[in-house]
Amino acid sequence: EGEIGEMSVSAASDAFAEIEETAKKISELTREKNYRFRDIAVVGRNIGEYEKIIKVVFRDYRIPFFMDIKRDIMNNPVVIFILSALEILDSNWTYESVFRYIKTGLTPLKREEADMLENYVLANGIRGGRWTQAEPWDFKPDIEFSDDSELTKEEKEKQYIENINLLRNTVAAPLKKFHTSARASKKSADICAAFYEFLEDNGLKGKIESIIANYETADEKETADEYRQAWEAVMALLDQVVEVFGNEPLDIATFKNLLEAGLPEYNIGLAPASVDQVLVGNVERSKNHEIKALFVLGVTDGVFPAAVTDDGILNDSDRNRLLNLGVELAR
Repeated sequence: EGEIGEMSVSAASDAFAEIEETAKKISELTREKNYRFRDIAVVGRNIGEYEKIIKVVFRDYRIPFFMDIKRDIMNNPVVIFILSALEILDSNWTYESVFRYIKTGLTPLKREEADMLENYVLANGIRGGRWTQAEPWDFKPDIEFSDDSELTKEEKEKQYIENINLLRNTVAAPLKKFHTSARASKKSADICAAFYEFLEDNGLKGKIESIIANYETADEKETADEYRQAWEAVMALLDQVVEVFGNEPLDIATFKNLLEAGLPEYNIGLAPASVDQVLVGNVERSKNHEIKALFVLGVTDGVFPAAVTDDGILNDSDRNRLLNLGVELAR
């Protein structure tokens, strides 16, 4: 409202320089002109492209901020873990689905154990039913063992293969148990109960609580809240499946499709962790409170303002084809 007393335009060589210059000016305003951080907002058309740089630079400058951007629940490790588990059973244990599931970090395997298992699976082309066969894997590893042990090469190979089979069973056992229960389910309530038992067998709720606590201790409350809301969304969706499809039978493929269709409807909405923060968001989405300084990022031709790309129903190629047929349209 009223006249704008001061406006400036700055050019930067790249996005990092642009954010660093913004951080310097914010620090100057708060240090020399007694602005509060809440008096300042930073907006852009594609603010998600700046997210990682903003997090690094603003933390270096000790600028508290809140990223007001839409978080896609489908990218959360909790959701990836759950959908990958169902994909494993629906796709007969493909390599991609199994290791997408493992690499969420929510299985009992440690990172180095996951890497060891993946290398063994890739080296031996293990797929499908080999994961669920009763017989242990017995492919000899094509690796060089260290000499810091008194064991023979054969003993080291045997120990290595035993460890691989232990890791394999750690991954496969809960999934096989759920698969058996799901096939025996007579109604959707049964498959939901079996799936919740599978999550309990993996200790998923406890792991998520631990992850949330660690992020909160590290003062990363936004990430902690993402995990919390993702878990709550999964539980709410399972309740809805039971409520809507209670007595109807569901197979694993249909159950997976229901979760894939339902989960995107849950938005992860985060609230600012404190009142005195710089608001960072998309210009179309963010609703700024009363502010004293506004920084607009990415003001380049075709980006801000956005280029008009709507060509209507017919494009130039369509018009030329019609013209060749003797039909001339008004421009």
